[in-house]
Amino acid sequence: MRATDTDDAIDAFNARRRVQANAVTINSWDPTQLVAPAAEQSTSLDIGELPAMPIYDGSAERRHADTAAADPHSRLMLQALELDNKLFDGDGAVRRLAAGHRFHLTQHERYANGDNGFTTLWVEHEARNNVTPAMDGAGNLPGVAKAGLATLAKFAASTIENGTYRNRFGCVRDTVAIVPRAAAARYTGVALGPQTALEFYGEGGGSICLMAGQVTHRTSQLFPIRKSSFLMRHLFSRIRLECHWRRFHIR
Repeated sequence: MRATDTDDAIDAFNARRRVQANAVTINSWDPTQLVAPAAEQSTSLDIGELPAMPIYDGSAERRHADTAAADPHSRLMLQALELDNKLFDGDGAVRRLAAGHRFHLTQHERYANGDNGFTTLWVEHEARNNVTPAMDGAGNLPGVAKAGLATLAKFAASTIENGTYRNRFGCVRDTVAIVPRAAAARYTGVALGPQTALEFYGEGGGSICLMAGQVTHRTSQLFPIRKSSFLMRHLFSRIRLECHWRRFHIR
């Protein structure tokens, strides 16, 4: 289609699907709560005969105060995954297309009115004027000029005609939320600073997790404690631990 034409059109329009996660479950450990705040989402889009394929993210500590706070984040994660569930590619000469703009595809047998709304994700433009580059004497030009002529030669060898414009674009249905793909990435755990826990050592072996950052570890072989010692009379020895991310130091 020539740039002087009054009506723009899309010449090719194709759909492509990608098999990926279609459900999200997240939670966040909180030592002050009996049940970790969690949320779960499942897609409502048409995914054909695919089974449920959830992803689970239990990273980070105290990321959400409660389930009400975790629910919006899990929804954003699912919407970021749904963006790539079904994409559309097109070729044409619609000069008004731009990323983020909505349009309606008409005169297409597969997309009737009411089911033909799309949102553009990206556009690649290509145009050519009426000037034909002259390549005579290119060997006598400096390097910068040669690079410019190489670009002109590339356009001269392309299939686009002089004085024409075309583009390629990608889009999704206008009912699909556009959420950055990074929203579906796992959270990078970061220690909230030095933390203190009490660990109790005694006879019998084994360990028990208590509330408020306490761990009971029962053993009789950690330290050579005399029976008459204060620690043995009280059965348990209390050792204060300074806990960093996955590291434990006795002090």
